[in-house]
Amino acid sequence: MGKVTETNKWQLEIEVATKFRDEELGTFNKDKITGAGENIEYYERGWTPGYFLNLNDEDMVMTLNLFHSISKNVIPALLFQNPEIIALPKRRQDANSAFYAKHILNHFYRDQDVNQENQKAVWDAYTIGKGYTISGYATKFGVNIEDESKNREKVKPRSDTILEALGLKKPSKKEDIIFPESDLEIIAESPFVKQVSPFNILVDPRATSINTAQWWAIEMDKPLDEIKRNKKFKNTSQLKGSEPDLPHSIKNKVSETEIEAFKFIRLYEIHYRRPEGFYLLYLAKDQNDYKELYHEESIYDLNDWQLDEIDFSGHEHKYYKNSEMTKIKPYRTGLLPP
Repeated sequence: MGKVTETNKWQLEIEVATKFRDEELGTFNKDKITGAGENIEYYERGWTPGYFLNLNDEDMVMTLNLFHSISKNVIPALLFQNPEIIALPKRRQDANSAFYAKHILNHFYRDQDVNQENQKAVWDAYTIGKGYTISGYATKFGVNIEDESKNREKVKPRSDTILEALGLKKPSKKEDIIFPESDLEIIAESPFVKQVSPFNILVDPRATSINTAQWWAIEMDKPLDEIKRNKKFKNTSQLKGSEPDLPHSIKNKVSETEIEAFKFIRLYEIHYRRPEGFYLLYLAKDQNDYKELYHEESIYDLNDWQLDEIDFSGHEHKYYKNSEMTKIKPYRTGLLPP
């Protein structure tokens, strides 16, 4: 069947999924806090903006932050304490190598601080309703994007190596590494496991769990210059990006090339499945226009999604369920002011 190339189809899927997430789960950003996004405010200070909107100073009371105290006591009990990966061989001849596989996996588990990422996902699941981690491999061209340049790399002639050592020839320039994410813990040419905010995940609205979803996506804002530098992305020359909110005194002194470092593009990393396998698609939303930047079959031999999902609902009758902390909000606040 092949990959789904209709950009209009993906634009519609993204817009419907965004509306589905914002209405069913909620929002949490600088402009709007709704639904389960309010739970973060409850955790931080015991109340949300708007609850005391119609109350005057005489009606204000000191509150006990139950969200914070309950979360701090319950969530640690949901986590494995000092977990360790165990490698069990499927074949007798693999018994000796299983020992080494175990220690290599545990090295990366500790080096990437995967336990901390899992803790964040459990917190999200208990407080917001969904917890997510994504795993994969970071190449120098970006997360999950195959580095084909290695396959085309030519072996340097020995004569060139000698001439460079004697200073008679300039060494060849190395390709610049594009850091795959704005995160110090995600390093090029390394595996990764990272928690992702539920408010940045889009899921096929027809699904009741990630296992029944035909696709899912990560929504992110990326600097325009970073996207244009990425050699694996196409159709980037005409991207404009969002206008940065800079003071006029500074904007007039910055060149158009330099100002691209302050412009952002809304980027969608879309993972979807077909009968023959999994595909990865990057779409850029430039103002109201969607452009395909990358679209290939997944570099992994997958039997499952790269996204792991946690919730504590115990049912799959709908995708977004109320979190454990959402369920105590009526008891926490009483009746809202009219």
